[in-house]
This record gives sequence, C-alpha cells and structure tokens, in this order.
Amino acid sequence: MSTRWARRCRLEIVYDMLRASRDGMLKTHIVYRTNINSKLVAKYLEALTESGLLCVQETESGAPVYKTTERGGLFIRSYESLRTVFDHDTRLIFASQLEKQLRPRTE
Repeated sequence: MSTRWARRCRLEIVYDMLRASRDGMLKTHIVYRTNINSKLVAKYLEALTESGLLCVQETESGAPVYKTTERGGLFIRSYESLRTVFDHDTRLIFASQLEKQLRPRTE
C-alpha cells in the first residue's frame, strides 16, 4: 500500500486500490484503506471493473466485493517494477533538472 497520501497521481490511486482488493474487499473498506472519498472510489471502481482490472463478486448477503483480477495483478507487478526504477530520489532529481531547463534564462 502506498504511504504517500498527499497528491497521488491516478496511477498511484489505481495501484493502491488494486493492492487493497487483492483478496476481495467491500467498497467501504477500500475507501478506508486507500484514504479516498466514497464518490471518487465509486468512479474508480467502475472504471477498473470495466477495464478488467477488478471483478465484482457478491457476498452471501448480496454485498458487492471487489477483487483484483489477473490483469490487475499484472498492473500491480508492472507498477512496482517501474517504482523501483523511478524511486523518490530519482523523481526529485528529474524534477529539479526539468525545472532548471524550463526556467527562463536571465542573461
């Protein structure tokens, strides 16, 4: 689970939701585990289900349980591989270099 709650990009939110749902999880629990409001989680759940990254199963009481699919597992593994390449320090260095390149020259 991601520990960076401030200003996550969409990919980080998707990653957090898929990780939370690996063993199946109710929407309410996904909201708590990912620290995202219910309305936004509902939009992501719909998109992730439509794209085949999550599937919906029902409990005995009929409540929907969201579970990461094999394709969702592939997303998790791929994202984790990319994160090892672009760790926090690398992103800071890259952002700093980009900022220098975009800064207007005063010569």
